[in-house]
Amino acid sequence: MIEIDGQEYKVDAGKAFIVNIPGNYRYYLPKESENWEFIFLTLYGDEVQKCWDYIQSTHSPVIRFHPESAPVQLLAQIYKRASEKHIADPFHASSLSYRFVMELYQYIKSMDSFTEDWPESIISSILFARNHYHEEIGPDEMADAAHLSRYHFSRLFKQTTGITPIQYLTKLRIQKAAELLHQTKYSIEEIAENVGYANANYLTKVFRKTTNMTPGQYRKSDASIDEHFALPK
Repeated sequence: MIEIDGQEYKVDAGKAFIVNIPGNYRYYLPKESENWEFIFLTLYGDEVQKCWDYIQSTHSPVIRFHPESAPVQLLAQIYKRASEKHIADPFHASSLSYRFVMELYQYIKSMDSFTEDWPESIISSILFARNHYHEEIGPDEMADAAHLSRYHFSRLFKQTTGITPIQYLTKLRIQKAAELLHQTKYSIEEIAENVGYANANYLTKVFRKTTNMTPGQYRKSDASIDEHFALPK
C-alpha cells in the first residue's frame, strides 16, 4: 500500500507508484501481505519534473504496467547494469535516465484509462493485446492472458467494454496503422507487418471497412482516426 496526501492506493503486482521526493507519502506492507519486492529508480531534472507533472494531470500516481512494456524492460536493464557496476559515469547514467523518461512518456500517452471497476482479467487481456498486437494473436490468446475460458472471456469482455475482443484488436491495429501512415514513410506492406496483418491487401480491406478510406487515401488526408472510432477507455 502507499498513502499519498492522505489517500491510500493498493499497489498490486504489475503496478508502480510515482512520487516527488521529498513529499507527503508513505508506503508500507499491509497486514494481509507476506512480502513485497520492488525496484525503485530515483530521477532528477527539469525533464523528469515535466513528465511527472504530465502524469499527475492525466493519471493516478499508481500506474499499471504490462510486464513486457518498454518502461519495465528498460528498468530491468538499468537495474542489471547497476547491480553489475556497468554504469560507470554520470553521462551514461543521464542517458539511461533520459531514455526511461521518454519510454514513460510514450507508455502513458498511449495507454487506455481503465475504469476502476473493470475486472482484473479484462485489464490483463487488454494490456496483453496492446503489447502483442503486432503478432499473430486473437481472442484465444487474449483469453489465455485473462486466465479465462474463451466463452467466459468473450462474454465478459463484451459486457465490460461494449465491443468484442476481435473488434478491440481490429480497432487497435487500425489505430496503430493510421499512426504509421501519418508519421512514417513505411510502405503499406511494411505497415501491415508492423500491426499484425499478413499482407497489404488484408490491411487495406480491413482499413477501408473500418474507416471508409484506403490506407493510401488516409495517408494523403488530414483526417484523424479518432473521427472514425475510439478505443474503450
